[in-house]
Amino acid sequence: MPGGMQETFLEIYYADRSSDFARLSLQFRVGCLDAFVASPPKTISHEEPTARPWGSTYLYIRDPNDIQIIVYEGGL
Repeated sequence: MPGGMQETFLEIYYADRSSDFARLSLQFRVGCLDAFVASPPKTISHEEPTARPWGSTYLYIRDPNDIQIIVYEGGL
């Protein structure tokens, strides 16, 4: 992509068979969490971003299969 930009696609879906994802977590680092918060469909529920003690800001999302998705901005 031009200017060093990158693109990522994340699909959230509902599976009709039972699975246990209680311990599964997906984490994605973004350059601007505010831009990400403005982009998902309104049907995706989440709480406000949380500032973590190590300087990062985290957004916690649960998908329809109960997988925790963490989108964060800042250092590791």
